[in-house]
Amino acid sequence: MADRIAVVGVIAALDSELQKILDLLEDVQEEQRAGIYYYVGKLDSLTVVATVCGVGKVNAAICTQLLCGRYGVQALLNTGIAGSLHKDLVPLSLVIPDSFAYHDVDAKQMTFSFPYVAAFDADLGLTKMLRGIAEAEGVMAGGGLLVTGDAFIAETSKKREIQSIFDAACVDMESAAIAHTAYVNGIPFAAIRCISDIADDMADDTFREYEEAAAEKAAEIMCLLLRKIAASADA
Repeated sequence: MADRIAVVGVIAALDSELQKILDLLEDVQEEQRAGIYYYVGKLDSLTVVATVCGVGKVNAAICTQLLCGRYGVQALLNTGIAGSLHKDLVPLSLVIPDSFAYHDVDAKQMTFSFPYVAAFDADLGLTKMLRGIAEAEGVMAGGGLLVTGDAFIAETSKKREIQSIFDAACVDMESAAIAHTAYVNGIPFAAIRCISDIADDMADDTFREYEEAAAEKAAEIMCLLLRKIAASADA
C-alpha cells in the first residue's frame, strides 16, 4: 500500500488536532477552497495535503471530496479526539477503528439507498501500519467500531441510547462521513482517535481538560505513519 502513495490527505476537525502534522511538513502552501484551508506540503518526496474540516458530518464530507477531486489524494487519514463508549476506554486511550457508521442515520436508509452499506471499513493496510507503530511506541490502541453523529455526546442518557444500538468503541462527529466519502471515491482510509471524554454528563468538563493532550497523542502516531509512508515512497 504505502509504496504506491505519492499524495496523502490528512483531515482533522480542530486546529489543535492538526498542528503537529503541519509542524512536520516543509514548503507548505496555503490554499482556500469552499471556505476550508488546505495546507500542501512535503515530507521528503511525499506530498501531504493537511486540512481542518471543521465540526460535523457535512463539513467533513465537503472537505474530503475536495481532497479526492481537487487534490487527487491516494490515501486519506483522519486524526483527532473522540468520546468513549466502552468501559475500558478512558481519557487518553487510543482507538484505531476497524469500521465506521452513523449513529444518527437509519441503517436501513444506508443499505437501501446509495452507497448500499451501513458501515464503512477502514483500509486494512493503513490500519495495520498504525497499530504496528502504536505497538512499537509502547502504546496500546483499541479497535472496533467508531460511530459518528452531528452532536457532541455529553449526556449519559444519550450515550446509553447509542450503546443500546451499537457495539461501538467511541463516538465522534466526522469520521464516518470521511469514511463514506472515501468509500464512494475508492480511496483507502484509516483513522486514529484519542479519547478526550467518556460521553457522559461530565463530558464538557472532561473534554476541556483532555482535549489538547488527546489531540497531541493521536497526532504523534499519525506523524510516525506519515514518516513511514514517506520512507516507503522514497525506497
